[in-house]
Amino acid sequence: MRSKAILIAFLSILTLPLTAIGDPPAYTNAAIQGQYKCFLTAYSLPAKANQPFAATATGDITTVADGNGKLSSGTWDHTIDAPGLHIGCKLALSSGTYSINSDGSGSESLSWRLVKSDSSPECATYFPDTAPAGNAEIVVTDPSGKIFYTSSLNPVAILAVACRSDREIFCAGSRQRHRLHPK
Repeated sequence: MRSKAILIAFLSILTLPLTAIGDPPAYTNAAIQGQYKCFLTAYSLPAKANQPFAATATGDITTVADGNGKLSSGTWDHTIDAPGLHIGCKLALSSGTYSINSDGSGSESLSWRLVKSDSSPECATYFPDTAPAGNAEIVVTDPSGKIFYTSSLNPVAILAVACRSDREIFCAGSRQRHRLHPK
């Protein structure tokens, strides 16, 4: 009888951490709220399947999310640096929506307008006025929404974006971490 009581006590101790952990956190649209600084890297699609992807563009994006599935404002400074081409493009967010599933995955749909007065003339080739909204997949890595990632595929490139809501940022195209210090 004593060994049975010891076994029950031992099993109770083993299962205690499992009950303390509980269910994983549920994600919602509210996870993405406030201003975000995002860094984009575009990888051009290779001409042949056995060729590597090459980073041909980078971008700095600032956007504001309302926590209810809408992006209310945003700017995008995009630099295309491909063989024989180096141009800067400035874009403004026309519209944006997002939806976050309970597991942290989700989607977004964004429309950007080229600010022609602040962009190289060649930018109109890549960002025409009649461009449809771009769709991307989202992954939120914590329920507080401090960081999230998006990825999308268009006819010429794969776009990878990392977004942060706090003052710590990642530089596009590098693995270095930088901290911005408030003034």
